[in-house]
Amino acid sequence: MVVTLGAIAVIVAIFSILRHPTVPAVISEDYTRVAGGLLVPEVRGADPVAVARALNARQLSLGVRLPQLRDAGYSLEGGAIRAMSEQPGVVAIYRNRAMDLLVAHAYHGTLSDLPGPPEVRQANGHRFVLQRKATNILAFWQQGPVVMVVTSSLPVEQVVKLAVQAAHSLDAAE
Repeated sequence: MVVTLGAIAVIVAIFSILRHPTVPAVISEDYTRVAGGLLVPEVRGADPVAVARALNARQLSLGVRLPQLRDAGYSLEGGAIRAMSEQPGVVAIYRNRAMDLLVAHAYHGTLSDLPGPPEVRQANGHRFVLQRKATNILAFWQQGPVVMVVTSSLPVEQVVKLAVQAAHSLDAAE
């Protein structure tokens, strides 16, 4: 009996070590890496269209767009290729004048793949799924075949407002 329990404990420990972290955990870790200067843009630039074009050229199956957040007071610093759940994707880095950090991810996937239970908000025809990881707020929404995410350590209502503005900028560009 003791041997059986010990074997089960070892199997559970090995499984937990080998399993892949969830998408929200990876995105929150990316935010921390950007804040710490460990994840930096591969492509620098303030124009979301030009940065997205350069990133898409590096990975042809990507086909993502980046939001324009100038009206919200945030400037794009640049972006990098960042696969998510083995699907093509990018990470983009934005800051405002107060140096508040906002990290946006775009990757091929669906909101239904996110772990639950989700907190959901509806705004401007989009369904936003909110996740909290440590001090970070993550706001996910579907933009065609791409899942968009904005992450910040700002208060939740500010992050939701930025997500709504980001979604609106992408809708307007279509």
